[in-house]
Amino acid sequence: MNYSKMAFDKRRRVIESVAKTKQAVTKEFRIKCGIEDNDLKLKLNKMIQALCKQHPVKVSLTSKQRYIEKAGEGDIYQETQQKIIAPLKEYVQFDKKGSGGRGKRHLGGLTFFLNPKKELTKNDIKPVVLYGCDNEEN
Repeated sequence: MNYSKMAFDKRRRVIESVAKTKQAVTKEFRIKCGIEDNDLKLKLNKMIQALCKQHPVKVSLTSKQRYIEKAGEGDIYQETQQKIIAPLKEYVQFDKKGSGGRGKRHLGGLTFFLNPKKELTKNDIKPVVLYGCDNEEN
């Protein structure tokens, strides 16, 4: 057997296998806990577009000390996290361990991941409506 032909075939198989594999690109969104409703709607719509393209989404919540003090006894991170997860429930698949989008707490913030459902397509994109902030009476 010709060694150069064997080496060529091996390289070709490796190149073909690498070309067939597709890595998911993680999209990262940084959100401050004092975000206004319209700004949050824009970010949620971008998250939905990324999820429909089958990209996992990493959400990093940050806050300044004044927002934490303004919130009082409530946990500002958990409240903001629930405002993000609630409209995305139909686009997100939670793992079987029941994490439910719970994140990792770190100094100055909270980070969590959202994985897309497998059966999402671009036709599933619907604009986000946050309850209590849209005053469309026209």
